[in-house]
Amino acid sequence: MSTGKIVQVIGAVVDIEFPEDAVPKINDALVAEKGGTYLKCSNNWGTVLYGQSPWVPRKD
Repeated sequence: MSTGKIVQVIGAVVDIEFPEDAVPKINDALVAEKGGTYLKCSNNWGTVLYGQSPWVPRKD
């Protein structure tokens, strides 16, 4: 399992950075550490949040 960092949230689009050698595969499930929010890797340049969550922080 790899760990990424949420860098930006715009609507339902969540940008997460992963180390180059640990990028998730398309359709892999992603889980936010805080709050257990589930996301799906939809492409190699972003993810889509299913539903709303106060636990997906915005980068200030």
